[in-house]
Amino acid sequence: MVIAGHNYERHFGELTNLQPGNAVTLQTMDGQEYCYQVATLETLTSTATKEMTAGEYPLTLFTCDYSGQARITVRCQQKA
Repeated sequence: MVIAGHNYERHFGELTNLQPGNAVTLQTMDGQEYCYQVATLETLTSTATKEMTAGEYPLTLFTCDYSGQARITVRCQQKA
């Protein structure tokens, strides 16, 4: 699953503060929670769309950097 969001405070503004090993919880509309752990962070060019969705990670989060020229990409593994 790939989720993109703006880097605004109420969206993905704190995404750049995540580090490998940090916990990420995804909550669905019906309240179900899925727990993930940050595996890696990458900075990609804004045109690297294939790389944004590449890999075997069950969850990828990405947002623009503050310049708008690159994409901060966080890859996560699901916790057992």
